[in-house]
Amino acid sequence: MRLEVTERRVQLSEGLAEFLEGYKKRGNNELAEIFVSLLGNGCEMRELPLTPGNCVTEVLGVSLLRGAVFSMFRLYVGREIPEMEGGCRVGYFNRKGVSCLFKHVGNVLDDGRVKSKWGNEGPVVVHDIEDVPSIYGNEVRFYERLRGSRKKIRI
Repeated sequence: MRLEVTERRVQLSEGLAEFLEGYKKRGNNELAEIFVSLLGNGCEMRELPLTPGNCVTEVLGVSLLRGAVFSMFRLYVGREIPEMEGGCRVGYFNRKGVSCLFKHVGNVLDDGRVKSKWGNEGPVVVHDIEDVPSIYGNEVRFYERLRGSRKKIRI
């Protein structure tokens, strides 16, 4: 599934970068409130930042070295599936020509929204599938979970 680079997605990328930089320096809860207001549109920040790890460690519940992120992601997910299902994982990729780089991952919730961790030591956010920072790419793929049941979701 293709994702368009919209003005909102660019704003989310810029806002996330400013938020993480400022939060690391000052640990200021005002910054969290500003970021939450930027999210809007049904997105919600579930956990404050500065929790160790990245999107893969959050989704899979494993700790890993940065260089092994996509390898670990592929190891802990099932096969690629053609459409989104409740409980599946969603991978975000940046496609340029024939190359396609893994950028981000989240869990699809039963309501069809995605729960993912934005940035290293960043916040955990619940969002619509297309409502992610533009730095997370322009293509989405769905993967089954290795364990647990799934519910079909219409989008």
